[in-house]
Amino acid sequence: MPERLRLPEGITVREAVAGLLWLVAITIAVFDQLFESSGGLLEPTETSNAVRLAVLAGVALLAALLLAPRSLPRALIALPVLALALLTALTFIVPAWVPTEPDQVTRLGLLTVAYTAITASAVVFSARFGALPVLLLFVLVVTVAGGLGLWGYTQVESTFAGDNQGDLVPQGPLAYRNALALLSAAALIPLGRWALADGRTATSAAISVASGLALGIAAIVVAVSLSEFGVFLSALLVLALLIWPGPSLGVSPQRVLPPLIGAGVVALAAWITYRKLLPLPPERDDIRLTLMLLLVAVTPALIWGLTPLVYRVPEKYTRRAGYGLIGLGVLALFVVALGPGLPTGSAELRGNYYEVILDLLYDEPLAGVGPGNYLQNAYSSQLLLFGTNTSFAHSIPGEAWVELGLAGLFASLLLYVGAFRDAWLKRSVPDAALLAPFVLGFLLSGLIDWSWHIPAVTALWATALGAVSGVSRVAQGTRPGAESGAGPPGGVSSPG
Repeated sequence: MPERLRLPEGITVREAVAGLLWLVAITIAVFDQLFESSGGLLEPTETSNAVRLAVLAGVALLAALLLAPRSLPRALIALPVLALALLTALTFIVPAWVPTEPDQVTRLGLLTVAYTAITASAVVFSARFGALPVLLLFVLVVTVAGGLGLWGYTQVESTFAGDNQGDLVPQGPLAYRNALALLSAAALIPLGRWALADGRTATSAAISVASGLALGIAAIVVAVSLSEFGVFLSALLVLALLIWPGPSLGVSPQRVLPPLIGAGVVALAAWITYRKLLPLPPERDDIRLTLMLLLVAVTPALIWGLTPLVYRVPEKYTRRAGYGLIGLGVLALFVVALGPGLPTGSAELRGNYYEVILDLLYDEPLAGVGPGNYLQNAYSSQLLLFGTNTSFAHSIPGEAWVELGLAGLFASLLLYVGAFRDAWLKRSVPDAALLAPFVLGFLLSGLIDWSWHIPAVTALWATALGAVSGVSRVAQGTRPGAESGAGPPGGVSSPG
């Protein structure tokens, strides 16, 4: 076989074909849901997108079987996969004693079947090819969704932007600002790491510029989306980087600070520009769009300009400055969330959601009210507390308990334990550690929000979860942690 067509060492033609089939199926599945109405969030009885996702997940599972027939049974008993499988089974079993709309059961059942299959197949795939392809897919989705969200945000009227209590916010094809902010915040660390470049090769420079542009998009989304959780997760990730960078980065925190500081400057400039100086005027979206493009374009140059300046400062001082800035940011966040005179303060609102959950559990703590039946059972309690209604419980464990009974609570807690355990065990593995912020951030947001009801987000998360769970603990080969500062590696991680 010619050198340029030669497969990576140890990879057979069958494995390469199966791996490519898996990657194509997963990519189509995620982007199909992404550009479905509201990221795939349709009416409870609309099953079309669930059928498509389940079919593509089945293709991915068959590809995993072709890739490693002996590994798939082991993947099916991985703790996160078992938890998802239990949630799937309960979705079909609970309606046996609780009246539930059949189409609603079909849709929710197919979605959970798809998430289970995607996670299991990703375990097999990443054990052979590493987590890098999944990480690249995640960054691609974030960049596309964030870019569309920011474009819509600059327009007088666009389906990619929405209204949040009178404020225009970017939401992209997901049609939900908090989901877009979650994805963007989780991408900051990998994009910041890849934005480093030594400038020795054209490839390194191209990767650095592309990552810097994507980093600018993600940072601006977090800044202007008015998502408290997005800001909190961003601060939490940077704080974790400063306290414990982890060997997966391969560099000191000081080396990653220039991209993150540059992203912070761009984000602050965007917030001042679009929140204070240029509130949306009629028929002037051309100015807003031009300024947005300029802010994104300047991010790589800002990173390169800041790098020598930051490196001249002793690391202990850069860490202290980072702690101080993060502390101020988090303090400002909690002032906004908990401040007096804010009737819709975020913390108070989330507390009300849990109060509704407790009211429902008081009436039915064991058997559950049926999958998808939260709203009709919470209607009166929500009107009393909110004066309005929301379709979801804003809590994965809470909603699982209310709808699927005590067994649903057990399954959801098992999912949390499995995901956090795997992320901890793979904390030193290249690429997997950079996916962990999304895997864990999704679950943390699932304690106060409802982004998991958006199939595009959850399908992508299931893929990342399986990749983190399945990747080998022993990392070899090229990786973003190289001290040279080059961007993402061109190869794949060693098979596990």
